[in-house]
Amino acid sequence: MNQKSKFIALATAVASVIAGASAQAQNPNFANGDLILGFQSKAGTGNDKNVLVNLGNTATVFRNANTNSINLDNIVNINTILTSTFGASWYDNTNILWGAAGVWSNIVEGNLQNGDPEQSIYMSKARTAVGNETIKNSILNTPSETNHTNASNRIMDLNGTFETQSLLSQVALDNTTANTWEDYNATSVGFVQNTAFQAYTGGIQQRFGASSYGDSNATGSTVAIEGALDLYRAQGQTTVAGQFDENGLLRAPQFQGTLTIDNAGNVDFITTVVPEPSSALLLGAASLIGLGIRRRRTVAA
Repeated sequence: MNQKSKFIALATAVASVIAGASAQAQNPNFANGDLILGFQSKAGTGNDKNVLVNLGNTATVFRNANTNSINLDNIVNINTILTSTFGASWYDNTNILWGAAGVWSNIVEGNLQNGDPEQSIYMSKARTAVGNETIKNSILNTPSETNHTNASNRIMDLNGTFETQSLLSQVALDNTTANTWEDYNATSVGFVQNTAFQAYTGGIQQRFGASSYGDSNATGSTVAIEGALDLYRAQGQTTVAGQFDENGLLRAPQFQGTLTIDNAGNVDFITTVVPEPSSALLLGAASLIGLGIRRRRTVAA
């Protein structure tokens, strides 16, 4: 091979590497560490699609909501994409399941993102009743170290799909797309959920029902709820200086709050109130349980 041919070959290789790197971060409406809502249908309209929705950064939006006593009203409205994918009555469609997952890194090097070390996993579990959204209503298992790493690897694969398959914060993808929601949240006959993300037994999704799931009055008004998920945080490291919950529990899921969706497609997050020490002294911690501040935050589609 002459010098000119070698130069062309080298230039082509470099261009390929650059193009590949660019493709891995092309979506301006998604970043590793964002919480993904995933939807799939097992039959009927939309059974060939998966819907992915970005709800924002796991630590700054959801973990900090817990520590700052903030509830998030109308994080995002997803009625349009759910209707166009699954039909107008998606919320009554018993073929549809939904869940949530997020992680920002699958390696272990002692780095932090907003106080979370690598392999800090955020994962949902279906509530059996709406009830009091400030108290967990499910049990998410604590995986082994190997399975926790498996989960972080699989969520990072899902992140890569969001990054490379869309430029939006809400996307409907063919279920033949590699590394999409259904790949890591499979179900067996009778809607029995298999182990999610190779780590969480019994699955992490909730199946929509033929009627309203229940009512919420956490903020003093009654709102019809079509689905409700407990959101947990499980950290793969506990000894990184300055991390949130340093020296805390390892891999054990810690309840962060409840994600809900109504039949208009509005997604809310209701979290436990943690009173300031002075307030606790004046009013008593028991009297503050269940109270919250609501803040509107919208994720652009």
